[in-house]
Parts: sequence; structure tokens; C-alpha cells
Amino acid sequence: MSVAQVKILKAKHPTDRECAKYSYPAAANLTVWPLRKQTTELSNDVQALSHDLHSSKLEYLGVVPGIKSWCKEFAERQRMEIDFKSEVPTPVPLQIGVSLFRVLQEALNNAIKHSGVKPIEVQLREGSGEIHLIVRDSGKGFDALQSKGSGLTSMRERVW
Repeated sequence: MSVAQVKILKAKHPTDRECAKYSYPAAANLTVWPLRKQTTELSNDVQALSHDLHSSKLEYLGVVPGIKSWCKEFAERQRMEIDFKSEVPTPVPLQIGVSLFRVLQEALNNAIKHSGVKPIEVQLREGSGEIHLIVRDSGKGFDALQSKGSGLTSMRERVW
């Protein structure tokens, strides 16, 4: 059974009153309502993906506020909590911000996928001419030397 089929089976069917609101006959309700719900979910997923791929918030809000805003959106989508803290008093150049943003995306996705916990702490700190991004969770952890995925390699390439 595909993901789409599972979603259709789980879809709540509307009442006759809801059918009337959308002007479909009650008989069409069994087919149309799940498809409508699925289409809305798919549209939301595509919109979230496009926001994740383009870091325009960093340009318009600034790096730190843009990252904070993205963390809030990501937490809402994942139904989790992200405790974001920043100790960066000066503006961060966009080129550095985009690298931090991409590393953060990878780190949070890895945490969701592998840690098994929901609260995650994200910190940005500035000191001695450096910016540090810290992503911390209380999950089970892993041996970085045994990691077979490309996530850690991708993160290293962005900051070195």
C-alpha cells in the first residue's frame, strides 16, 4: 500500500453539511473529499520544500532572524520544539549565513531522523571572529567515524 493510499484511508469524510458547503453531491463525498485533502497536503509539502531550498528569508530578514524564523517553521511542520538562542550581536554576511543555514538544515533533519527525541537546542554564538552553530539533542547519538551517509561530509564541506 502506498503512502497516498494510506492517507486516503485515514481521511475523515465530511458531513452532508460540509458537502453542501463545497457543492458536491453526497455520493461524490467518498471520492472527492480525500482527494481534496491530499491535494492540500501535497501543496503544503511543495511550498515547504521550496522555502527550504531557497534561503530568501536570510536576505530579507537578515541571517540570524531568518534562521530563527526557519527554525520556528521547521518545528511546527515536524511537531516538535526547537529552543533557538543567539549570541551574535553583529550582522552576519549572507554568504556565511547561507552556509550556516544549510548545515543547520542537515543537522536538524539528521536529528529528526536519527535521535528519536523531539526537543532540540540550536545556538548561534560569536567569539574571536568566529561564528559557532551548535545543534544539540538528548538522543541516542552515533559514531561519526562509522557514519555511512553523506550528511556529515556535506556539513564539513560547507564550513571548511
